[in-house]
Amino acid sequence: PQKHLQGDINLVIRNNWIFDLTQLIYIVPCCDGSEADNTDFSGIHIYGNVLYTVNYQYPPAIFLDFSWDNSSSPITSFDVHDIDIHSNTIGWLGTYWGIIIDRKAGRTVDGVKIRNNIMYDNHAISLGSGITNVTSDYNLFYNTSSPPSFEGPNSIVGQDPQFQNYTGQNATVFDFRLQ
Repeated sequence: PQKHLQGDINLVIRNNWIFDLTQLIYIVPCCDGSEADNTDFSGIHIYGNVLYTVNYQYPPAIFLDFSWDNSSSPITSFDVHDIDIHSNTIGWLGTYWGIIIDRKAGRTVDGVKIRNNIMYDNHAISLGSGITNVTSDYNLFYNTSSPPSFEGPNSIVGQDPQFQNYTGQNATVFDFRLQ
């Protein structure tokens, strides 16, 4: 699903089963030029989703792109606060990231919480420089690149989550329940 943020407050994306799209969850602030002033964004909650792809090797599962700029729009400066990403199953992205959060220099992105996610067969988490107040803990990383340096001590690395059926290459037979 694609959502163009225009000053949204308390955006919630929850309990979805999203697979085999060129973008799974892609949030980018943009506008059509009709907005009157700059806007801050607060309260983005993404939880309880199953996100994976078989036929596309590009998409990150969750991409919050606050580096985007539309020079024809009056909204070119904004801050983002309170991002909560938890209890998601993110798998089979091949060589791409499970979660990406990026920002443009001069914009504040803070209050990021990433907790209780299962990341399987992807490159885990990528945060742009200057993102502050980040908490990431209680996540499980399996067959991923190294967890980020800011990852908390309660996360599990290298432990197979033992899905019921995770055969790869056939999205119709995946069963992400744990054994």
